[in-house]
Amino acid sequence: MHGEHTKPVIPDPKGYESEDLVLSPVVKWVTFLLLFVGISSLATWYIYLFLLPKANTIGATNRFSLERRLPPEPRVQALPKTEMKDFRLDEKQKIESAGWVDRQKGIVRIPVEQAMEMVVEKGAEGFKVEKSAEPTTTESTKTSEPLNPIENTPPTEAQHP
Repeated sequence: MHGEHTKPVIPDPKGYESEDLVLSPVVKWVTFLLLFVGISSLATWYIYLFLLPKANTIGATNRFSLERRLPPEPRVQALPKTEMKDFRLDEKQKIESAGWVDRQKGIVRIPVEQAMEMVVEKGAEGFKVEKSAEPTTTESTKTSEPLNPIENTPPTEAQHP
């Protein structure tokens, strides 16, 4: 007799509980969202069409122009390895061959090896070339005593007993 005093549960014909869900704020929110997206899209389209410069504008000097401007000096090398190889080959050719530096002034370039041999034979300006078969000796090589390793000088009498 417990079942006689309670009301029977009848399902709602809407399919959901109308007391828990209020549709009007959700519909308003979705409507405002769609309006915001639409207005933003129209504003972006307006900026693209009317405010940005056209690609066919001749002589455009703004930051969107299509003309190619070179960056300021010093510029980055496009192929640094190849350029360095070419530079070294050019420099090697210059130091290993003879040629004119300034024909009108009579300045020539000779190979480095040949120039070094000429300096050894004739001497350089301001330097005297001594032609001797024996190397010159210094004071430390004349003594038969070993050098003091701390001072790198010949031992003195005070150091010997």
